[in-house]
Amino acid sequence: MPNLGSISDQTVGGAIATATHGTGLNYGILSTIIQEITLVIGLGEVIKISKDENSQLFNAAKCRQGSFG
Repeated sequence: MPNLGSISDQTVGGAIATATHGTGLNYGILSTIIQEITLVIGLGEVIKISKDENSQLFNAAKCRQGSFG
């Protein structure tokens, strides 16, 4: 991973959900490396979301600050 934060007691999912970033200005936040997310919605349906498929949901799911779902 090209740009990690300095907190060592954090999971990968937590780092992505909270927009964790390091000092690499040219790399963006950690969630910028995500290509696709498999998501369980509403009544248990499993969907895949990406920048090309359900892009608004994809962007919301990448950096959710604990408020998604």
